[in-house]
Amino acid sequence: MRAVVFRGRRCSMRVGLCAALIAAPLAFAVDPLRHAVESRMLLHMLVQFPLLLAAGAAARLLLRHVAPRTMAGIDAVDWHGLSGLTLLSLVSALWMVPAALDEALLDPAVGLLKYASWWLSGLVVAGSWRRLGGPLQLFLLGNLAWMFATAGMLFAATPARLCVSYLQNEQEWTGRALVVLALGLGGLLIARAVHPDPNPILPALNPRAAAPAAASVRLKRQPRYQLLGDDDSRPFSQP
Repeated sequence: MRAVVFRGRRCSMRVGLCAALIAAPLAFAVDPLRHAVESRMLLHMLVQFPLLLAAGAAARLLLRHVAPRTMAGIDAVDWHGLSGLTLLSLVSALWMVPAALDEALLDPAVGLLKYASWWLSGLVVAGSWRRLGGPLQLFLLGNLAWMFATAGMLFAATPARLCVSYLQNEQEWTGRALVVLALGLGGLLIARAVHPDPNPILPALNPRAAAPAAASVRLKRQPRYQLLGDDDSRPFSQP
């Protein structure tokens, strides 16, 4: 009984967390809160961007039940997770550009593009991650780590302001935080390389493909014995 109650509470916590993440982007519709986040470069890049990405990933869980055909169409285009990998890489590279950050603050249309691009990336990548397989997962983590490290060192080492909307000290702190984030992704990359995903990619893509292999294994596990006859039931091992 206690186990059932514990599982129910854990499920409720997961549902509550997903609901909070899905509703999180709506908070940026409130001007004071949006200004408080976007007026700081560190909060803009390292809080708002991951939050929008997580909101898209959480929305995928809801859309799987609300619009299953739409999600099936997205998954059909996302062959082996390559579409999600490409989309996340392009979106991350775009919003690492200082001019893009300035335009997102000055032009409302560009700001909406920022919200939509990060949210859509989370929606797609949440389904792409398992389809990528071990080598492509390592490639994605390595690409993001290298990108964040390069942008972070550029922000921290440049003596001039790269963004018109942010001061130089904010630029330096953001650059250092991006380097720390890159080191964290590098540690995750090493962990994934040392302890790869035990689940292969093909059974994840098509669970039925593993059925013949499992059947053959069961056949091989049958005891290799043979009966001599009705009068003598002593088994002997086959040569």
